[in-house]
Amino acid sequence: MVSSRSFLIFCSFFIISFYLTGCIPKSEEIDVPWEYTDLRGFDPADSLRNTQDIIAVYSRIRGEKLQIRLDLLDHSILPEYDLYIAIDSKPGGSKELPIQATSDLDWDTLVIVPSSGNFQVLDSKLNPQLGSALYIQRDSFLDTIILSLNHHALISPLMVLPKNPRLLFQTFSTSAGSSTLSDQTDPISTTSLPPSRAKALFAFWNTYPSYTPATALRRWSGAHTGPMGGSHGLSNLLMAAKSANIPLVLLDLRFLSSLSGLDFMDKLDVIKDMEKLGLLILPEYLPDLIIDWETTTDSHLDSILNYSRRISQNMEFSPNAYVSAPAGLYSYTDKANIYFSRVFLEEKIPIRLQPTYPSRLLDKTIIPVLMNHHEQQASLEGPTLEVKQALLETALYGPNNYSSAENPILVLGGDLPASTWGISPMALATFYYLQKHPWVQILTNHEILSLGQGLEKEDTYPNDIKNERQNINLSYSPYQPSISLETNHALLTELEKCQTGDRFEEESQTTICDAAWQAYLALFSPIYPVAQNLPALRTNYIGQIWSLIEASKWAESPAYQSTCEADPDRDGQSECILSTTDVYIQFEIESGSITYTLFKNASSSDSSYTHQVIAPSSQFITGMSDPNSWNLSNGLSSDPAVITGGFIEDGFKYQAELEGQRIIFTSLDGQIQKTFQLTSSGVLAEYKISAQIPSITTHISIAHDPWKRFLPGWKEQYNHVTFPNGLEWQLKDNLLLQIQTSASLSSSDFLDSLQFLSKMENPNLDYPFGHFLPFPITLIQIQANEDFTVTINFIAQIDDK
Repeated sequence: MVSSRSFLIFCSFFIISFYLTGCIPKSEEIDVPWEYTDLRGFDPADSLRNTQDIIAVYSRIRGEKLQIRLDLLDHSILPEYDLYIAIDSKPGGSKELPIQATSDLDWDTLVIVPSSGNFQVLDSKLNPQLGSALYIQRDSFLDTIILSLNHHALISPLMVLPKNPRLLFQTFSTSAGSSTLSDQTDPISTTSLPPSRAKALFAFWNTYPSYTPATALRRWSGAHTGPMGGSHGLSNLLMAAKSANIPLVLLDLRFLSSLSGLDFMDKLDVIKDMEKLGLLILPEYLPDLIIDWETTTDSHLDSILNYSRRISQNMEFSPNAYVSAPAGLYSYTDKANIYFSRVFLEEKIPIRLQPTYPSRLLDKTIIPVLMNHHEQQASLEGPTLEVKQALLETALYGPNNYSSAENPILVLGGDLPASTWGISPMALATFYYLQKHPWVQILTNHEILSLGQGLEKEDTYPNDIKNERQNINLSYSPYQPSISLETNHALLTELEKCQTGDRFEEESQTTICDAAWQAYLALFSPIYPVAQNLPALRTNYIGQIWSLIEASKWAESPAYQSTCEADPDRDGQSECILSTTDVYIQFEIESGSITYTLFKNASSSDSSYTHQVIAPSSQFITGMSDPNSWNLSNGLSSDPAVITGGFIEDGFKYQAELEGQRIIFTSLDGQIQKTFQLTSSGVLAEYKISAQIPSITTHISIAHDPWKRFLPGWKEQYNHVTFPNGLEWQLKDNLLLQIQTSASLSSSDFLDSLQFLSKMENPNLDYPFGHFLPFPITLIQIQANEDFTVTINFIAQIDDK
């Protein structure tokens, strides 16, 4: 657990660094921040001991002082090295060193910094050199050692000293007290131009998988969570990034459910403010689709992106040039020109953290992001050794460094709930460390946009996609349902018709299409943790999208229907449908339950508007329960956490019988009979219970116009009152839903825990049941020990807009 104790450990690094610092007077300018222009060169990580491995060299002239800074790969709290710096400042000199090494320079001054004991400044004959005024500062947290000495003492008194004298120096390290060479740098000039820096980019995924009030709170500011089991969440990462002025790419935060969850938590303004400051880059999110390019056109991808942008704009986010997409999915007609290409590999062994290489594909810049798990990157001691080594590798292979023509970048970050980046002290310590190393360049919004400049364009399409498919197994994704190419193509084609208005002329008529789009995207929702069999589970819920598409056709042309031979979900089994020009209900025969209920405002100011009232929770999310509880052979009940709709009784199976505009469901054991009949303003359900059954409990899943949750301030639109035999649930300025029963009624919903959401998660608090229900579910429970009725009335308000 990360606690106040851990924060004290973090602070102790700075205290230790202070005590390891040489005696430096206040007038000394050694603490002036180092700049990129002070960087002179790199050295590979090639020493056997990380604590003796020099990786970056700086120099600068400040007044009369020559200052040299060395970055080590790792600096122990107590130094484990002896350091030798040979300086060539005038003609003549020596190549010999008092260790088992020879300098490449004819040096005139040798600075010796032992791990303990007195520092020395010697001339080429190894005699003490006076007047150097040497000061040393070590920082074990930042892995640095800084030397400051009077450069006038390095030259002949007869020499005219230029303002910025050109000096050469070379550095050597040995183990403490040893003369055996451990590491050495190339000769460095104090006037050489700085080499290319290590370009780094922070990209995170699973940034805010919020589908219930519980996950919304936990992923924002959770307790007993994350890899260390303590305080962890997106808020911690954002706070650290804002404090350190570090820009972040949040690959999936613009996913519709994440935006809705942030709005529910009243945190959207935090995100918008950081985006305006340039600290957040929020690409549009393209799910983990598999596309057959021979049958699928860019229009399908454009449709998904357009829908995503529509939700973003609803939440008052401005369009940008970025898209986050699975590898291989690039829309050439879409206006975005920067693609963060999410690459999933099936290797069981974690992939080594290493640089990646942006490329150009026509007018698109592609930035690969490897989604496989890496070791933890942030710690109380700053970046881990793996991160420092990868950064150095990125720098060494950058343009103009060691004759390289490449332009690599290192993508840091990762799966946020699984990473230490969500722990405040660790993120702060690591961001601070990187800020203090000018050879690391954290890419900003402007710099990312310019990455494609100078890259050679690939002008073939779609052959380049096919070539990439040969190298990357694009069929793998932890979220993607096992959906066939043909089914996906057919679904996208039908959904595209809804979005582009082939059926409807006005946007207000597309509400049920919105529900279908949202159900489709829910099948690809990023969740954490993700189970291996999640794709197979989600496959069982594809039919609900077809059901909503069929319901949208009724919304277009309402008509009377009474049948138990329909198959709207295309699962090969019959379902029942009752409908009038005002009400549409789909029933599942085996469970004798209602899966979907729609209502049109025939008496309102906008008679075209269609409401959804009853829905299964799988329309919004699946796969959040314990994978050990899943039974993939159970169809819509494969995930036991799914509430499959309305009027559900556990343990009973039914058969159906039509009587005109009524449907009668009788349990196979004959113990329960329930009859559904449409009324002028809703539906009437009548239960007859055998005396052999002591009591019965039925559940109704209310999802009142679920597309409303993608509008700003959406939770404020809902209001409800529960009484012993009924409930009134009102959508502000819209539909009033009344449920009345002759039995006993209780309810739970997603608003029950609002009072607890302004603080971080409290593991000792007994949150109400509604805290764990998916947005925007209200779960009604009716208990009875005798025959009873349930009436659901839909009462249109004056204005639906």
